[in-house]
Amino acid sequence: MRAFLGGVACVLVAVGAAPSVAQWTPDAAANTLVAGGAGIQAKVRLSPVAGGGSYVSWWQSEDAPVYWSLRLNRLMRDGARAWPADVIVANAAATTTLGATTVNGSFYDVNYDLKTDAQGNAVLVWTDFRAFGSRNVFAQRISPAGAPEWVAGGVALTNDATFKRDPRVVATSDGRYAAVWFASTSPPTLRMQVLSSAGAPMLVAGGQAIVTATTASRPPDRFEAVAGEGGSVIVAWIREFSTSSSATRWVAAQKFAFEPSGSSVGGVWNGGQPVTVSAQNVGVQTQAAPFATNYPRVALAPAPGPNGEAGGCVLAFFDARSGVQNVYAQRLTPAGVPMWAGDGVSVSTDASRSRIEPAITFDSAGDALWVFCREIDAGHGTQGVLVQRLDSSGARAFGDAGLLAAPMGAGLKFALRAAVSGGGAVVFWAQDAGTAPSVQTIAGARVGPSGALSWPGSIASVALTPSNKILVQHPLDTSPSGSVARDGFAVAFGYPTGAVVAWQDARSDQTDVYAQQLNTCGTPGLLGLADIDGSGARAVDDIFFFLSAWFASDPVADANGDGVRDVSDIFAFLSAWFAGC
Repeated sequence: MRAFLGGVACVLVAVGAAPSVAQWTPDAAANTLVAGGAGIQAKVRLSPVAGGGSYVSWWQSEDAPVYWSLRLNRLMRDGARAWPADVIVANAAATTTLGATTVNGSFYDVNYDLKTDAQGNAVLVWTDFRAFGSRNVFAQRISPAGAPEWVAGGVALTNDATFKRDPRVVATSDGRYAAVWFASTSPPTLRMQVLSSAGAPMLVAGGQAIVTATTASRPPDRFEAVAGEGGSVIVAWIREFSTSSSATRWVAAQKFAFEPSGSSVGGVWNGGQPVTVSAQNVGVQTQAAPFATNYPRVALAPAPGPNGEAGGCVLAFFDARSGVQNVYAQRLTPAGVPMWAGDGVSVSTDASRSRIEPAITFDSAGDALWVFCREIDAGHGTQGVLVQRLDSSGARAFGDAGLLAAPMGAGLKFALRAAVSGGGAVVFWAQDAGTAPSVQTIAGARVGPSGALSWPGSIASVALTPSNKILVQHPLDTSPSGSVARDGFAVAFGYPTGAVVAWQDARSDQTDVYAQQLNTCGTPGLLGLADIDGSGARAVDDIFFFLSAWFASDPVADANGDGVRDVSDIFAFLSAWFAGC
């Protein structure tokens, strides 16, 4: 084997010296600036690209304090920007605004979505005020080369005065795109529009109502959507959204697919009626700000059925059925039948602490659901990050109490993001820096299949510079606190080569966008290429894996992330391998 490695080195020397390649900073206190300058850059989103790298989007103030543009760029695996100029998805002339909106006396952070489709395109959905003085929903697809492919400024999915928010987009398995959003129609609805690959709306103008408020099922909200099999879309939501503390809020789900006519969608599960995931009262979240949404959001991920068939899903949510807030999970078969007992399996039976805000990831190879959540002591004085692994039967692999991925300590730990990693799972979170509630750092951890923390020092540092990473004072906001919690923290997982974390950051002005690559060893930088087969260890097998991929022109062999498979990728990989990470 030593002779084999020497032979590879000789080939590289014969070709010539390795070219210099821009790399992610290895300094968690410095991080990489993605978008900065005057004004505000906020509400970052990330979506990974096959072979490495990720799309990154954000809102940028153009003519502060009123006008904004939605921007997109592509980060290559080495941290370099693929496009010299950002793609302006929606421009300031459209009077796009980021401001929070008042509904029933409460402020809502209106979100948008970014996804990558099977062809490597970026697909975005968002809302802006270009018509009727109210939010309307738009969609756009951007090619891997940075070219908008649909109507300039985006395809209008709605065009009326009704308030809409929080659109989600799903790239379906049959090559189309489904957008889902909340609309304050009378009665309120969740609506869907399906776009062809050419960006043409296929359902009724303004979108089809897929969930409608009734006496039995009050306004739907806090929803998520994922792709199912055969072009279907699975949506999960909270069945009621109300400012009343006594209102009943159930968790429901449905799979939607095209009707035979192809001009409408219908519910597949339960005779077209929503599947009740949990009939327990999903209570109001009472933990302190920042990033304390008043009501829980459902976590949703695709998962196969009990026999490996496609089309099922896993969900997590929290409620107070046991007297304290606790996180529960459920798994639905491709037919929408709950696989686990009751109204979901609790991730911990420890009633002395409460748990909220789950982040989930499904391990298809291990047929198990990983759940991370905030663990809070009875006095709300300390918090940690709990992890539980649920097997195919819903059994708790880490005991009835679960394990701590981050120890209990002072200050909030929130905005959890999770993904599978080589038989284990990784989680990242924002946390208070000291006692200042508006100043945060970012950290992460990797949990192995046995429950052991496998990164050196257990906790990995992602962003060590204390600064405001969550709360943004938008010029149009009029909330009493003067700022509103923004969903401005995103993670794009690209294992086996590592993860990219991006966030909005006020370390130097109002807010900029920063990012950091964390390699598979849990340290900042790009050297996670060494474990390219995702086994969790650097071994000779990784060299064979890489060379096999390189000769087969597999995208994963684009080690430096420049979009071209060439000899420079071999240098980049071997540099990482000999560095031991």
